[in-house]
Amino acid sequence: MMKNTIRIAYSFVYLLQLSLFFGVSQSADADEWSFIVLADWHGAERFAIFPGEITTNWYDNLDQIKNLKQTYGGDLIILPGDTNNGKWDTEEFAEKFEPKLTVKQRVLQAGRNCYGTMRNLFREAGYETILVAVGDHELGGNAWIPNTSKVEALNKFRLGFVKELNTDPATGEEMFTKPIGSVPSKPHGTPFRRTSYAHQHKSVLFITVDAFYKKP
Repeated sequence: MMKNTIRIAYSFVYLLQLSLFFGVSQSADADEWSFIVLADWHGAERFAIFPGEITTNWYDNLDQIKNLKQTYGGDLIILPGDTNNGKWDTEEFAEKFEPKLTVKQRVLQAGRNCYGTMRNLFREAGYETILVAVGDHELGGNAWIPNTSKVEALNKFRLGFVKELNTDPATGEEMFTKPIGSVPSKPHGTPFRRTSYAHQHKSVLFITVDAFYKKP
């Protein structure tokens, strides 16, 4: 068994039919809609070093996601973790990206590069709403060994994710804050209040779960 300071468990997305819980009903002729699930994509990794919209990697990914949108549609797209490799704390990564920065600084900058470009990519391809859950690679990838630079930088791994994926770039305001009925959309008062949320789209409730936490 791995001796980790974080529980190893993949984040995931629950899909709950609101009709079962809130009495929402649809008529027989209601418009059909769909969503896309893109798991273990890892396609955003190169954005950590090469952000922006003028790279070959950007155009290659844009073509693929545009093709996904044109072929399968989808009102929105959900990514249940592992959007990148995330080994941004390592010496190997430091040789490629900002070696003069501290590990914490490098992790935060790489995260903002990666997720900011990724967000713009999906929106450019036609998916205005993307729901992303935290997987192990969003936190550097397992294993997490006590007293290592990776464990010390966990807050920075999460901060880059929150700043670029769960914050509105136009206003700087937190996203996904609309209550579900009388219930808050986020687990306030917990360590997961910024990385987990519920989002209702039409008849379906999506809940992203950050399943990683430090153990004594």
